[in-house]
Amino acid sequence: MKTNDIPQFIQMLHNLCEMYGKPRMSDEVAMLHFGALQDYSLEDVRKGFFAALRNPDSGQFMPRPADVIRELSGSGETRASVAWAKVRHAIECVGHMPSVVFDDAVIHAVVADMGGWVQMSTITYDELPFRERDFLRFYRAYMGRDLGDYPRKLAGMAETENTAAGHAVAEPQLFGDAQKCLAVMRGGSDKPRLTVQPLSALPQELRGVLGDLRGSNDDFGGAA
Repeated sequence: MKTNDIPQFIQMLHNLCEMYGKPRMSDEVAMLHFGALQDYSLEDVRKGFFAALRNPDSGQFMPRPADVIRELSGSGETRASVAWAKVRHAIECVGHMPSVVFDDAVIHAVVADMGGWVQMSTITYDELPFRERDFLRFYRAYMGRDLGDYPRKLAGMAETENTAAGHAVAEPQLFGDAQKCLAVMRGGSDKPRLTVQPLSALPQELRGVLGDLRGSNDDFGGAA
């Protein structure tokens, strides 16, 4: 949702409160709802609320953002499995040479933290169940969290080699909804997920703290 959707979104919440006989929601609480659902379009959020209202198991309770997300995207287990299916499809379709972009930023963060696209897409058949297990575990842990500087695209071997040689880089392959893939690219970053720097790059005051820690370690019989 965009900022100009806020009035319609808040009115939707007020209508829900009236329907369930609840007090009118404060603007602060309404904006918490907006923040939790802003990754979805206003129309999708409306569909999610209606689906939650019709849910025979929980429709008697006023839906919360988590209920809407569950209706739109499925449970955490389902979302993780769908994400892995996309990754496996990309591995089988294009392999490790092209760069790829998925329509889910969580996939980018997980693959980057598991070693990157080249490492992910060159696994053997025997390794596949173990990588799937790790991917699902990472994905469920990352859902709903701040992903930080996730990569805007997952670089393949061709891009890595061409960049190093100063050659042109081909456009990445898109997997999933094209518009969502573009949104993932816009929201991503070219910064590395893990910054590696020498000790000399630390500010002087931090190097002093490290020196004190080394001295304490020596006092307790640590390595010199």
